[in-house]
Amino acid sequence: MNIDKRPQLGFRVVGHELDGSEVCCTGRQTALLLQKLNELHTGTVWYASDLVWSTGVVGEPGTPMYLGDEVKTVEVLSGIDQFFSGILLGFEKRNLPKNFKAKHFTEDMPYSENEGALFEVRLFDTTYFEVYFSDAKFANKFISTVRCDLINH
Repeated sequence: MNIDKRPQLGFRVVGHELDGSEVCCTGRQTALLLQKLNELHTGTVWYASDLVWSTGVVGEPGTPMYLGDEVKTVEVLSGIDQFFSGILLGFEKRNLPKNFKAKHFTEDMPYSENEGALFEVRLFDTTYFEVYFSDAKFANKFISTVRCDLINH
């Protein structure tokens, strides 16, 4: 796997495909989405950047911040009411970045500097998620469990 190459596959997921709600990017939906990704790769470690929600923000603007392992991250995110923006980067435990090379903002080009992430999730207001994969085998498993639309960049 070439970790610096932009992936071929990205998908748009809306809230009602996760929990039936017309609003998207709630904490519950974000946690459900990450649970599905965690099922694809055991031992995923999550970082957040540019994460803004109804009552807070994570860390320095654009600088990824450690959230935790797959269980801790799902617990933390499920307690948030509504996200307005953000990027969640999922890494293999054995391939964690020592230092991030780039700033990561929601409106930037997806996976422009993926830093070796397996998964990249982008949260857009209350409208949709974008999910990107560095490996097609994960993307193929994902689309068999979540109804979503292919993104062409």
